[in-house]
Amino acid sequence: MISNMKQTINLSIIFSVMIALIFTACNPFAKANSAAFNPNFTYGTLTDQDGNTYRTIKIGTQTWMAE
Repeated sequence: MISNMKQTINLSIIFSVMIALIFTACNPFAKANSAAFNPNFTYGTLTDQDGNTYRTIKIGTQTWMAE
């Protein structure tokens, strides 16, 4: 009886910790674009057919997406 009670308490603690981790990791109020960009670089932009704009960076002769 006591071992069942300990097991139930342990499972409750594990479940509570898992729920807390999920809620702290999935912050719905975080900014969608929270990437850090180097202010010393000059970035270009690229807009896709849906109207989303992305930053680009030129490395040598090639242009790459920066995000």
